[in-house]
Amino acid sequence: SRRIQDAGDAHRAFVSARLILGFHPDQATDSCIDLALQLCIPFVVCPCCVFPAQFPSRLLGERKVKTYSDYVTYLRLKHPNMRIIQLPFDQDGGNARNVALFMTQVDFDMSPDPICNFPPPPPFLLSGGTGPENALKDQLQENAHEVQQQQQRHPQQQQQKRRLRALA
Repeated sequence: SRRIQDAGDAHRAFVSARLILGFHPDQATDSCIDLALQLCIPFVVCPCCVFPAQFPSRLLGERKVKTYSDYVTYLRLKHPNMRIIQLPFDQDGGNARNVALFMTQVDFDMSPDPICNFPPPPPFLLSGGTGPENALKDQLQENAHEVQQQQQRHPQQQQQKRRLRALA
């Protein structure tokens, strides 16, 4: 593994990810799931702490999310195909959580209306300049163009998969 030290590397890492894994990611739990859903990347997240004071806008209906059970329900409502599994270890009276939420590529493919978006590079990465900045700008624009082309082909692939499932 290597350490990501600049925004350009971080952007490339996010858009090229093949799995998002969050094992007790604390305050980043929602972000792990939201990023995976935004990019249609398979994920596994084992949520832990709820942090209701830090996230007062989390609601189930009109009720604030304050308990772990409510938090798991709130997270599962982010996508209808999200699955849940209990990991095979005991909590042994501690605060460790053994519930994992996940989606595989098949779960994304089975979605009635997949909404996957390629996030554009941050504006500060695309500002004008000379030297390495322009090379980074060119690379990011090329990457964005490639992903946009893949997304344009994606609806056709989804229709084809639905037709094949209907025939089965």
